[in-house]
Amino acid sequence: MRIKKAVITAAGFGTRVLPFSKSVPKEMLPIIIKDGKKYIVKPYIQFIFENLYDNGIREFCFVLGKNKSEIVEHFTLDYPFVEYLEKKGKSNMARPLKRFYDKVRKSKISWILNPISKGFGHSVLVSESFVENDNFVLCASDVWVTSETFLKEAIDIFFKEKSDATLILRKMDNWWNYGIAKIDGTNVTFVKEKPKKFISDLCIVPIYIFSCKIFDALRKVEIELKDGEEFELTNAIEKLVETGNVSCLVLKNNERWLDTGLPEKYKEVLDIAWEEYPWR
Repeated sequence: MRIKKAVITAAGFGTRVLPFSKSVPKEMLPIIIKDGKKYIVKPYIQFIFENLYDNGIREFCFVLGKNKSEIVEHFTLDYPFVEYLEKKGKSNMARPLKRFYDKVRKSKISWILNPISKGFGHSVLVSESFVENDNFVLCASDVWVTSETFLKEAIDIFFKEKSDATLILRKMDNWWNYGIAKIDGTNVTFVKEKPKKFISDLCIVPIYIFSCKIFDALRKVEIELKDGEEFELTNAIEKLVETGNVSCLVLKNNERWLDTGLPEKYKEVLDIAWEEYPWR
């Protein structure tokens, strides 16, 4: 069995990478990766899309916030430009662009505009009409893991355990900055968003496998929200944990969690992608 749908959230303002993100979506931050014998430059969101595509995903929903039209434009097919490059003798530039367009053409892509996001949970909830009754991968637009196999492994656990959700976890020293989980084997027994006291150093990577039951949990959280409270996805996962049907994959020590959300983390992404992609 495999999963065909993915939701990619790109609704945040990108305030941590200002002033760049004032006029350009943070999801368009470039990375440089090895492509055969040469290096090419890609926006990070294309990198995420292509990794999901290479894992068998063919239906994508991008949840976009304000001023994200450049993302839509980047995913708009422009084969005439590819032909122009080829006629100018720039086939080396045309080839990677054509490969990207071919993947886009073979995919079904939906766009949801969500200019007033109330938090990560809200950005997920608005994708319900796209997901319908299917299972899906949820991926934040500024994160990936340095592994060719982790997503397949997580999906395998999801189906083997007949889960409502499978979390991807990584041990982190600064656990207080993340949602955390306690586990028993592959079973998740407790989750908490940014705890003030130590509970666990297993932090939740914002790449998830969900059944459509997450939407029932999100609606319950939305009803319970008090004025000014952030609509956290972790609160909805808590409700799934109560059913005893949330599993997990714990990343190995050599599988790193890349995040472009902070300038210092973005520099780390650039260094690792330059030196180590394809991941080794």
